[in-house]
Amino acid sequence: MKRLIGLGAGLALLGLAGVANASLIDLGNGVIHDDVANQYWFQDLSTFKNLDYETQLYEIESLNMFDAGYWDDRWGDWRMANLNDMQNLWSYDASEITSIFTQTVIDDENNRRFEGRYNEAYSSRPNEHFMANLLIYPTGYARKSPLSAYPISDAQGFVTIGAWAVVDATSPAPEPTTIFLFGTGIAGLAALGRRRRK
Repeated sequence: MKRLIGLGAGLALLGLAGVANASLIDLGNGVIHDDVANQYWFQDLSTFKNLDYETQLYEIESLNMFDAGYWDDRWGDWRMANLNDMQNLWSYDASEITSIFTQTVIDDENNRRFEGRYNEAYSSRPNEHFMANLLIYPTGYARKSPLSAYPISDAQGFVTIGAWAVVDATSPAPEPTTIFLFGTGIAGLAALGRRRRK
């Protein structure tokens, strides 16, 4: 009975810890897991730089091939991120994002740039798509650009712009709140059973 109460309490604490420690997790294989949105991100933005929009889409699609090394049964198909995906990612602090993604370039002023196109067309110019970028200054200060603020086109020749690639998980991750409720429920049932025995 004590073990059951301990198990329930442990699960409840795990649920609370999950709420407090929601984060981006480097899986060590070039993929980052967002444990809040339950999405996986391609880590190296520079993989898709020096490419036009159509070629970026093609290269991201090629990640879905089994022999590419980025296929996993935990997720569906890789795609260029859309505005909703970027809003999920942008909810994290700039320093957390830049500490885990690979930059696209270091510019002439020694700033580290994390720049990538995402799949949202500029309404009045459909051949332009928006870019989301982060900048780390030599002082260490990290700055995030607002989303839907910087449209770019292939004609502008932005050779330093990569792409944000993402994939959704095929099965939902258990939410920390669910784990907490499950754990407190087990602890409560164990305590109730113990009480009845006395």
